[in-house]
Order: sequence, then structure tokens, then C-alpha cells
Amino acid sequence: MSLTLRRVALSAVLVALIVVTSRFVQIPLFATTRLDLSYAIVMVAALLLGPLYGGTVGFLARAVGDLAFSGGIKIPYALGSAAMGAIIGLAQKYWLCKISNKALRFAASAAAAAVGAAVGFIGIVPALGALLFGAGYMVVLAHGATAALVDTIVASALGYPLYRILVKTPAVKPFEPIK
Repeated sequence: MSLTLRRVALSAVLVALIVVTSRFVQIPLFATTRLDLSYAIVMVAALLLGPLYGGTVGFLARAVGDLAFSGGIKIPYALGSAAMGAIIGLAQKYWLCKISNKALRFAASAAAAAVGAAVGFIGIVPALGALLFGAGYMVVLAHGATAALVDTIVASALGYPLYRILVKTPAVKPFEPIK
């Protein structure tokens, strides 16, 4: 099986896993924020497969989940998820792959997750929500900031360790960064 076909197949599995876990395995934290595993899995996709697949997995997982359970795609949130996956993937491609110390690499991946969540859920989601739906920018921004914080913690605490476990399995070949 070609490497591209393996990446597409793994991406499809990760999208399905995100859709299922984000809808059925979650813990409510605040009125509008919940703790789920979806961004940890987006982080795994980005670290394993790179920015294109990481962003695509983030977007498709949100879009498919919205279509299946909400009746329509919430474009700002799908783009926010895509931004998070793409930014973590870019960090892996150009920065994280050069760090040999495991503790430092974990911290750097947490920083990449924080930047991705901030761009996605403090930048893209409130701005597009206000433009497309007339939602109050500050209301959406407050929710986005809370979501970004929670998503960063979950992605960092679970995503990077899960990635480290998966790269040791023979079935998963990590993304080959450009040297």
C-alpha cells in the first residue's frame, strides 16, 4: 500500500474516531464548554501526518460530526479545528522534529497546541461567527477563549503521549519531516 493511501486511510479512521468520541465521550465543564478527546486526536493526526492531513482531519471531523448530529456544518468551528490541526502539523514539520529532548518536545508540542487553539478558537471562530451569523463578537470570543484553554490542555495531556505510543507500533509510520 502506498504511503499516500496509508495516510488517507489513517485520516479516515481518525475522523471517524473523533466524530464518535466528541459526541459520546465528553464531560461538561461549563455551560458551553465540554471536555472531549477530539483535539487530542487532531493533535495525533497533525503530528503523525503533517499539516495538510492534520488540518483536513480537524475540518472533516467537525464537519461530519455537525452534519450527523446537528443537521448543518458550523463553518467557523470546522475552520477553527482545521487551523489547530494545520498549525500543530506545521510545528511538527519545521520545529518539533528537530527537538531531541522528550520533555522539551512535549512542552513545545503543548505550545504548538496553544497557538493552534488560540488562532482557531480565539481568532477564527469569533470573527467568522460575528460575520456569518451576526453573533456578538465578545460573547463568541469568551466561549472561544475557554474552549481554547480546555482544548490545549486536553490535546497536550493526551495527544502527545498517544502520538508517542502510536509511533512505536509497526502499523503507524509517522510523517517524514523535511530536513
